[in-house]
Amino acid sequence: TGVGGQDISADNALSNVWAWGGRGEEVAMLLSGGVDSSVAMALLKEQGYRVTAFYLKIWLEDELAHLGECPWEEDWRYASSVAKDLGVPLEAVSLQREYWDQVVQYLIDESRRGRTPNPDIMCNSRIKFGMFHDYVGQHFSAIASGHYAQQRINEHDGSAQLIMSPDRIKDQTYFLCNMDQRQMSHARFPLGGLDKSEVRAMAHKLALATEARKDSQGICFLGKLKFDDFVGHHLGEMPGLVREFGTGRELGEHRGLWFHTIGQRKGLGGATRKFTHEGPWFVAGKDVAANTLLVTNRYDLIQEPRRAFGVEDINWIAGHPPVLQADSSLDLTVKCRHGPNMHECNLQVGGSDMRQGHVQLESRDSGLAPGQWAAFYRGQECLGG
Repeated sequence: TGVGGQDISADNALSNVWAWGGRGEEVAMLLSGGVDSSVAMALLKEQGYRVTAFYLKIWLEDELAHLGECPWEEDWRYASSVAKDLGVPLEAVSLQREYWDQVVQYLIDESRRGRTPNPDIMCNSRIKFGMFHDYVGQHFSAIASGHYAQQRINEHDGSAQLIMSPDRIKDQTYFLCNMDQRQMSHARFPLGGLDKSEVRAMAHKLALATEARKDSQGICFLGKLKFDDFVGHHLGEMPGLVREFGTGRELGEHRGLWFHTIGQRKGLGGATRKFTHEGPWFVAGKDVAANTLLVTNRYDLIQEPRRAFGVEDINWIAGHPPVLQADSSLDLTVKCRHGPNMHECNLQVGGSDMRQGHVQLESRDSGLAPGQWAAFYRGQECLGG
């Protein structure tokens, strides 16, 4: 149930649109129960928008109840309290089936292939600004979220651009790099010009229920569940050999390639127990065909593969790449994971659709893995990923 509303499934979402209006000044606010979206909603109210808040139910609590406590009820209580204090109507929209089809299945499929998925990127493009837009958000002038990012309109062609937050630690443009132009033009990020300390201070000043709540960590739908437990539940175990990268020396046995990521150090204790004295050991690669995990205690042995990598299915937020140099390349910066670290790089763009490429880094990266996302930047603008 919502504050003055009801729990709405995707199946009957469209039939409820009439209750939400949709006039030009009305904004659909994605309210998660955390401090960031709470302050973002307060800012929208302060700016004079008519706001309706929506809590997206994507938890898989029925299927995974035996693995741990899913905290969506706690999130809902926080969201309800903030909405009530700010005088904003709140509705819950159940997108669990859509989330499974669009995000969870992707995570499982990529993990089975020995790749490193990023479900949070998919959640933003396919669910929050995807399915939610199609069911509900399209009837509002904009969809707002508590992401640390900025949306700017290009004065030359009117396109919507994704701009980094001034808070380099919290900047979340990496997680938004798969959004398309339609989604970006309809998105609003009220926290865009703020850093985390300012957001906390505003929450305290407004006495919001979420002012002291800790930030969520990990994959959004798992909550307090461990990733290994989730993957193990769906894929089980497939033991195989652990070998030393470069020599082929047998070191032990792993439980399944999907429990490990490139560059990982933690979690290898059992697999390399007899050779702990030679460590620390890091995951250097996966031989999926042989079901073999490759590890090394020498980063210098794998330096060259970490200076260059190929990319496929590049999403250009503008719908197309920027004007290329004479050699069909772009000098950009790239993020290979969420966080403040970026690399200068040269992206050689190819393919008939200009969505394939080869990246050469100025400096090596210590954790590149197949399936990982790379977000490309020109100055402060995220071009896509």
